[in-house]
Amino acid sequence: AQVRRDVDRHLNLVIFGAAGDLAKKKTFPSIFQLHLNRVLPSNISVVACDDPGYHSDISNADTLLQNRLKPYLEKECSKPSDLREFAENLQFVPVDFKDVGTVRKLDKHLRSNAKQLQDNRIFYLALPPFLFETAVKFIREECWPENGYTRVIVEKPFGHDLQSAKALGSQVAQYLQESQVYRIDHYLAKNMVLNILALRFANRELGRLFHADNVSIVRITFKEDINVAGRAGYFDGYGIIRDVMQNHLLQLLTLVLMEAPASLDPEDVRDEKVKVLKQFRPVTREDCVVGQYD
Repeated sequence: AQVRRDVDRHLNLVIFGAAGDLAKKKTFPSIFQLHLNRVLPSNISVVACDDPGYHSDISNADTLLQNRLKPYLEKECSKPSDLREFAENLQFVPVDFKDVGTVRKLDKHLRSNAKQLQDNRIFYLALPPFLFETAVKFIREECWPENGYTRVIVEKPFGHDLQSAKALGSQVAQYLQESQVYRIDHYLAKNMVLNILALRFANRELGRLFHADNVSIVRITFKEDINVAGRAGYFDGYGIIRDVMQNHLLQLLTLVLMEAPASLDPEDVRDEKVKVLKQFRPVTREDCVVGQYD
């Protein structure tokens, strides 16, 4: 837990797409949990950004909290003051990626937050992939700190096929170094997923059972008790298969099938996942049964 305030550095945590479905259900609850566990930097500003032209009911941090975030954050609270304390560090800056002036105003706001301290910035892109290039271009050209580090977090799906994923990678690489980019799959932070490695490799008895001689079939079932409300436009463009199967469920499958990694270092875990993927034969349309929401 943080016991003293950092007097040398300030962190601006900027969330683009703050009024969207991903941000309210996943991003902000995760940040709020970090706040409750007192593991966020002591000198931090959480800066929410979105285009009020698409969200007429969001004009400031209060309306964002009341109209989007409150139902999801209240689930994590143990006392009423938890939400009030978090709200004190929550800010809202309107940003329209068709108007460079709004990005310059954001940069001015972030500099004001830093107050001459080292100005570290993390940008979380809770955005559709077609906006990634525009976002990183504006970050690099209009919203780059004079001192401090900059990191950009990119959510899945990273493109809709191999060609578009490679194109996105090239676009991002024009403005950012690889060490400045984090590509994440939020599903990997679920407790059930985090426990798979421990269940398989730390438990000697269960570890022996995870063997081809003892397993006849691996079935992974994904169920949701919510409809597409708020996500219909996204699903029309990408679909549930691209949204879930080629990232969330494929990650789960590799964790279930992989051999024990040399260590829990991310590179070692990734190498074992890749070995699993290389054993797959290509999936054809004939292998699948595809349905549609009615």
